[in-house]
Amino acid sequence: MRRMVKMNFGKKINIFFESLKITLKELFEFKANLYSTLIVQLPYYFAFGTFTYIFFKNFADVVGWSLGDILIFIGCTSIIHLFTGLFFWGKRLGNMLPRGDLNLFLIRPISPIYLFILRTLNYSVMLFMFFNCLLLIGFLFYLEIVPDLFFIFIFVLLCVLSGLSGLLIDSLEFYMLGLGNIIFKFYDTAAVTTKNFPGDLFKDLKFSFVFLLFQGYYVSIVLVPYLRGVPAFNFIYETIVLISLVIILFSLLIFNWKRGLKTYEAYG
Repeated sequence: MRRMVKMNFGKKINIFFESLKITLKELFEFKANLYSTLIVQLPYYFAFGTFTYIFFKNFADVVGWSLGDILIFIGCTSIIHLFTGLFFWGKRLGNMLPRGDLNLFLIRPISPIYLFILRTLNYSVMLFMFFNCLLLIGFLFYLEIVPDLFFIFIFVLLCVLSGLSGLLIDSLEFYMLGLGNIIFKFYDTAAVTTKNFPGDLFKDLKFSFVFLLFQGYYVSIVLVPYLRGVPAFNFIYETIVLISLVIILFSLLIFNWKRGLKTYEAYG
């Protein structure tokens, strides 16, 4: 039994690295992909700089943040948002189910959901993530901040939560085509709001606990204050909620996929 688990885990890791290798080849061998992605980056970083300036001018005094806090907030939320896209953008069940494309992932002994997640990574998102990671590292170096294990642990959990949220909403397509797409539009609007504005602006709202579902809110109420010197034990409640959310969303995702695959029927 233990040997089978090790073999399956090894195969999942191999699939991920093969997908990574294919994505990198796709990016560098097809020069048009690389150049077009780099060209798209230029206006993005111009907009990034403009937004950071506007953000600092309008919200720094309101929430008591320094320019460094804002740079860390925007850098972290951008990477977390892109993490979802690396595995998810361009692969929508709403498009695959009617065409029977899900058959490509029904290969044993690997679970179809792992193949769905790990195969065909988004090359443009990978390049975006690379540059955003360099920016975040540059911000931290400039501010003389060295992330510790707590920061890394919360940051990784937020990336996982971001990916699980998108995949779970997309799995609603098993129940009714178009349902996941509709709900994702509402979810993405709220996620972008918490990604672009500090969580302190939402704390006084009556139902502020709802924002715990969104990664940007955690960045502003946990990671930024933590890097400013607030002790980790002050965030016990938020950490427990975050871990619980990851476990719940993962369980619901597995349930939806198992139920969906039982009723899945390709149209031909």
